[in-house]
Formats: sequence, C-alpha cells, structure tokens
Amino acid sequence: MATVATTRPPPAKARLSPWEQFDALPDDTKAELIDGELVYAMPVNERHNAVQLFIQTVLSLYVVKQGLGRVFADQFEMRLGLQRFVPDASFVRIEHLDRVLPTRIEGPADLVVEVLSPDSVARDRGVKLRDYAAAGVQEYWLLDPETERIEVYARQPDGAFALLAPDRTGALASQVLPGLRLRPEWLWPGTGRPPDVLAALRAHGIG
Repeated sequence: MATVATTRPPPAKARLSPWEQFDALPDDTKAELIDGELVYAMPVNERHNAVQLFIQTVLSLYVVKQGLGRVFADQFEMRLGLQRFVPDASFVRIEHLDRVLPTRIEGPADLVVEVLSPDSVARDRGVKLRDYAAAGVQEYWLLDPETERIEVYARQPDGAFALLAPDRTGALASQVLPGLRLRPEWLWPGTGRPPDVLAALRAHGIG
C-alpha cells in the first residue's frame, strides 16, 4: 500500500489520542495506524494498481470456487492489538470467520498480501513482517512491481516467518490455500502488458 506518515493530526482532533483520531476518520479515508502514528495512503501508480487488482481477483475467485473462506480487498481494516493495518488483500479461513466484524477483521487474517511501493517498503518489510508473524498471520505475500519479485513467507512453529522457495518452474505455492500457485510470468508478462489474470485463472481451473 502506498503511504505517507504524519505526526500532525488535523487541528480539530489535536486532543484525541491517535486511536481516537483513527476511529474518527471518515469511512473513505485511506489510512493505517502503526506504532501510534497515522499513516495516510497516497495514490498508487498504474503497475501497483494492476498487481493489486490481479491478486484480489485471483484470490477471490479461487477462494469462492474452493469454498475456503473470504477474501478482503484494500480498505478493510485488520486490527492487531493497538495496530490498525489495511492490507492490499487478505484471506480469512472459513473456520476463522468469527474474526470478521462489519467494519474490520479483529485479529489476524490467515493470509495477508502487500504490494510494495517505494514509500511503503520499509514498513512492509519491517513492522508488518514482525507484527503479522507475532499476531498469528499464517502466510504473508510481498509483491514488488519494481523488481518483479514475489516473496511468500510462511509462519513457522516458533512464530517466525520463513521465506518459501519457488519450485523448479519458478512458481510459489501457498500453504494456506492448497493448490494455489503464483507464477512470475502471470504478474510480469512483459513490458507494457498488464498481469495475465486469465492465464492464472485457467491454470487453477477457473473460467
């Protein structure tokens, strides 16, 4: 998620705590609250948007087809203790749907996806990597449009994330969503071409 941090809340809310400020934001405000700091989202570029739409589409249709749970797009909050995260996409298993409230996921999603941007990479690889693992997120995907890299982290028994290795074809398999794979050429099919959603869906028997 492309973001910009600020420590200067609107004057009218200057006496509110950061959590009260966050809760008072209009529903359409794109923001997170991380370590007590409001982080407002900035408009994303075309490549970021295309990758975000690809992963939301593939995840949603795969999960619906398999009857595995629910997928949430960007702007749906995941609340982990005092942190207020808004991933680019998230998945909650059917057995954990009690965590889903009308306005947020209370506790960890089972799988979280972040699309990297230059201003968010430090948080996505830093505090989010740390807090997602600590809170019980089982799988964390980082998609980098600039380097055309896919990283899949799986939570280990000791509570830490471990980076999964691709198979011999370069595909990365999800451990949380059995049978789901990501291939680099679907996301990065070539200069000037958008992610190949149809190829990804056909490979998973959808469409």
